[in-house]
Amino acid sequence: MGVVVLPCFILLLSTLFCFGSWTHVEGAPIVANTIVVDINGQGKFRSIQAAINSVPANNNQWIRINVNPGLYQEKVTISTDKPFILLEGHAESATFRVNADNFVARSITFKLCELNVNLVPTPSLKYDYITAQGRMKATDPNGFVFKYCMINGTGKVYLGRPWVGFARVIFYKTIMYDVIIPAGWDPHDADAHVDTLTFVENGCTGAGSNLSGRVKWEKHLTNAELEQFTNLSFS
Repeated sequence: MGVVVLPCFILLLSTLFCFGSWTHVEGAPIVANTIVVDINGQGKFRSIQAAINSVPANNNQWIRINVNPGLYQEKVTISTDKPFILLEGHAESATFRVNADNFVARSITFKLCELNVNLVPTPSLKYDYITAQGRMKATDPNGFVFKYCMINGTGKVYLGRPWVGFARVIFYKTIMYDVIIPAGWDPHDADAHVDTLTFVENGCTGAGSNLSGRVKWEKHLTNAELEQFTNLSFS
């Protein structure tokens, strides 16, 4: 199984878009229903997993899961038959923490996100990956966009590697501390097919954002292309 994000992360003051097919009203995707999660019982559910479980199988409308501030220590699993989930926190605090060995997401949008890398190197694991995204073909509309995020912690990580051959990941205006391996991206098993990968950084800052050591096949998008992927809003 590919790892989409690291074993432990905090969602805080930024945005991560995992984009798929969208339903639009004047350019904004429609949110059909909002579910409130509150660990103190002031919402419909006390846990994130319970809210996710309530989403109908093979759902085809965006469902907002609004998570009130609190410490949520739980393993969160989102099965492949539950797409179109917007998991949203609150800007005034670190909304929740998720502890899981693997967290895999598809057609999901996260808002308010800080990625906290806490990797203890071992002889068999010297580094990890923030993303392992996969598109099966070039026309698939999915991918990951990290917008206004922060990456910090300890250890060293790659920004990502492909899960399958048409992976697409964009880091946009993200603060990167000195935890990013200089190459940035790992081709994994796609060495001969890196031209099909869309790995992008734009407007990022911090010690880990230095592009001088990045792989030569990192993509550069036009302003119009960046706008397409980073200017998403929900109604």
